[in-house]
Amino acid sequence: MKIHARFLAFSIACASLAGCVSPADRQAMIPGTVNLHRKIPKTVAVAVTGGQKTNPLWTSQVSNEDFAAALQASIEKHGLFSRVLRSGDTEYRLDARLVRLRQPALGFNMTVQAEVEWRLTETRTGRGLWTETTNNSYTATVGQAFVGVTRLKLANEGAIRENIKTALERISALSI
Repeated sequence: MKIHARFLAFSIACASLAGCVSPADRQAMIPGTVNLHRKIPKTVAVAVTGGQKTNPLWTSQVSNEDFAAALQASIEKHGLFSRVLRSGDTEYRLDARLVRLRQPALGFNMTVQAEVEWRLTETRTGRGLWTETTNNSYTATVGQAFVGVTRLKLANEGAIRENIKTALERISALSI
C-alpha cells in the first residue's frame, strides 16, 4: 500500500512540475504563407476525421474539431475557395483524415510527423477530383519552449500546419 501511495505522490509531483498538457491551438495550425497557383471561385465544405482529443494527463493531441477549424480558417485566410460553408449545398467537399501523428516520447528537439489523407470531391456528382496523402513534419526546439509538453504541442501544431499548407498549394494547382 505504501508503494502505491509513493507512486501516486511521485506522479502528482511530476505532473505539477511538467505542467498540464494542452491540445493543439487552432490558430497556431494556420499557415502564414501559402503559394497558391490559382484561386477556385467555388464553395467548399470541410470534414476532418482521425484526430484525438487531448487527455490532460497524457500527451498533446490534435482533435478533429481543432484541425477542421484550422483548415477552414486557412482556406478563408488565403482565399483558395470563394467560401467555406459548414453545411448545405457546396460545390466541393474537402475531407482530411489524420492517419498518423508520430510523436517522440522525450527529447530536446521534438519532431512530430503527421500523415494526412486528403480527398476533394465534387458534391453534385460525387466524383473524386483529387486524392493524396501528405506526410510533413515539424521540429520544435528547446529554444522555442523549455518544457517538453509545450515543445510537443508546438511540434504537433507545426506538423499539421505544414500538411495544410501542402494540401492548399496542391489543390490550387488542380485544373478544376
